[in-house]
Amino acid sequence: MESFDEEKARWTKDVWLATYPEVGLLFQEAQRQIRAGKGTASKVQHRSGRVRGGLRYTEWCNTGFQGIVADASKLWMWNVQRECWNDPSSPLYGSRMVNFVHDECMLETDEDKVHEVAERQEALGSAAMGVFCPNVRAKCESTATRRWFKGADPVYVDGRLVVGEPVKEGGKTRWVQVG
Repeated sequence: MESFDEEKARWTKDVWLATYPEVGLLFQEAQRQIRAGKGTASKVQHRSGRVRGGLRYTEWCNTGFQGIVADASKLWMWNVQRECWNDPSSPLYGSRMVNFVHDECMLETDEDKVHEVAERQEALGSAAMGVFCPNVRAKCESTATRRWFKGADPVYVDGRLVVGEPVKEGGKTRWVQVG
């Protein structure tokens, strides 16, 4: 593996900034904002209007795009929770959100309805992203397991999502239906 020294890092940065000159403008604005705020600054989030304060340089640079996804994730969680608790007509009704990690909305539900729950949860996630990024097609993909596995793959039987589990074969892992 080739080493990545300071000279190569600088070259990579220079090529990146030459390719995307608008990023240089973003960095200049971040520096201006941070200097004006004596070390931190605030930023109003696009679309939601949410204000983030006390931002340092890298946080200010990243919040423009990371904040959009954060706002969409919050809307997604809200809508999933609302249907889990308050909408008897929803396949999500009676399911319970047990965790939300980065971009994974984890629910407990009856195994016989995981397909319908997954479809509805995916639709709500895509719709939430559409509110904040209307020109970007967002896709959610669900898996169903009895416990959380990082990197779980969905398992389908006759076109329906079913509960899966990992099976090791010859040093590789494949996902199969539970049972």
